[in-house]
Formats: sequence, structure tokens, C-alpha cells
Amino acid sequence: MSGIFAARVQRRWADLDAQGHVNNTQLLDYLQEARTQLLLAEPALEGLAGATRVASARVQYLRPLRFSPEPLRVDVWLADIGRDELVLDAVLWDGCAPAARARTVLRLAASWAPAASPAGLSRRRSLERFGVASAPAGFTPPASLPVAPLDGRGLAYDIAPRVSDTNVRHEIDEIRLYTYVQEARVAVMGRIDPAMARIGATAGAASGPRPLLWLIAQQDIAYLAPVPYRPEPYRMRTAAVRLGTTSITINAELTDPADPDTVLVRAATVSVAADGNGHPIPLPDHTRAVLQETMARR
Repeated sequence: MSGIFAARVQRRWADLDAQGHVNNTQLLDYLQEARTQLLLAEPALEGLAGATRVASARVQYLRPLRFSPEPLRVDVWLADIGRDELVLDAVLWDGCAPAARARTVLRLAASWAPAASPAGLSRRRSLERFGVASAPAGFTPPASLPVAPLDGRGLAYDIAPRVSDTNVRHEIDEIRLYTYVQEARVAVMGRIDPAMARIGATAGAASGPRPLLWLIAQQDIAYLAPVPYRPEPYRMRTAAVRLGTTSITINAELTDPADPDTVLVRAATVSVAADGNGHPIPLPDHTRAVLQETMARR
């Protein structure tokens, strides 16, 4: 079978966040589930599920997801085959409406490299026979966000791993690292300006206070090195790097406090200010002023 694989992924009530919709980090879980279903269903891809690491993920959020007992459909396909990586694209559907589109890069284990062994060459040929699928009409992969080094900028937030965050390799799972980026962003942005707190904050307006929502439009994350489990915390630095009319681009870096020059994870997030109905609104003047001040600090 060469083409687009339609996976079915069930939503869970526990996937919802305090804003009443599926948390943005859960979509990465849905995409992983769909990708794994594809790898297990196709004989030509046998063994790939355990022979790859996620090198990077890019998710563009098109509409909020609410809870429903109806499963989501996730269309996923092989978009490119590199020497040591695979590129998979996906569209996540909520009924007839696209809710997100994504691109994931998987790094192949050495056992899949042609030079590693005859078995590696055989696997590679099988993969190439499987082939690259044509994207559905109208699909364009999300453009990459600027994930530039912070060079010491940003507020620090320490995150202690949990045993439940680990995968079979006893490393922090990629999806959990995605939640670490979110955890630090929510914590430090609320410290910079209470109007950026995710829940219960207001921004002043001429007619009185109005509620603010912060919606994630896109998030890119690059996994630069394995993050082993340990009781001691890792450190996330988070900083706004660009201000739009209604949006903020926020970069983040995860490091070991004992080795701050080695970046383990790097991420960029576009967060959009919205009113209580979810409609984008201009950044409040005070928020813009505070962020411009912090952006200038190094």
C-alpha cells in the first residue's frame, strides 16, 4: 500500500485543558498514534516503529477541538525519504473540518542505513518500494518558525522529570518534552505580565476589563539530544522574540543546569491573543510594552 493512511484516534475527556478544548500538546499524541498505526499496518515499514526517533515536529493549529466520543481521523503519509530520516505529513480532521496539519521528521537508526549491513540495504529497498505519497489537493506543510538560539536571553524555569514521563529507552518522551515547553511558557509569561496568564487574567480596556484567551497557532520543536530521566530538574529558558499585531512568537531552550551551553530541545511557539469568543484581538498596549522591554534584555 502506497498512499495516504487514514488512522482513527479516540479523544479522551482527560485531554481537555482549563479552556475547555483539547490541549495543544495532545495533538502531538494523536499524531504519534496515527503515525504508529501506519508503521504497524504496512509490512514494508515493519520494524520502523522501534527504529526511529523524532528529530523534529511542526504543528499548525487550525481550529480548537472539543470533546466528542467520535474518533478523529488523521490522514498521514510518507512525504520524503532521506538517507537517515523520514518525513511524514499529516492532517487531523474534526468531522469534515481540518483541525491541524503537521510535519514530523523521524531519524532512522543505524540498522536501517544501507552501509550498516545487508539487512540495512534490504530494509532501505523495501522502504523505497513503499514509496512517497502525493499530498492531498490543497495541502501545504506548515512553514517553519524561526527557532534561533536565545544566547542567554529568557526567563529560567526548572522542570523536574517524573518517571511517568519516560519512554522504553528510559528517556523523557518527546511528547512530554512538548509539555515541558508549554509548562515553562505558561509559568514565565504570566510572571512577565498578568495579562498573559492562561486562566483568570484580564486586560484593561476603555469599557472595563475583558477576558483574554491565548491560543496556540503553531509550534515547532527540535529534539537535539536525548534527555535521560533523573530526579534533578532540567532548565527551560523562554523568551518572546517577535511581536505581531495579535500574536507573539516565543522561543524556548531546554538545558541541563550543569551544562548550560548544550541545548537539548529548542522550540518556537506562536501564541495569539483572543477575546472570550476566541476571536483574535490586538495585543494589549501594556503587554506589548512589557514584552518589548524583556526582548531587549540579554
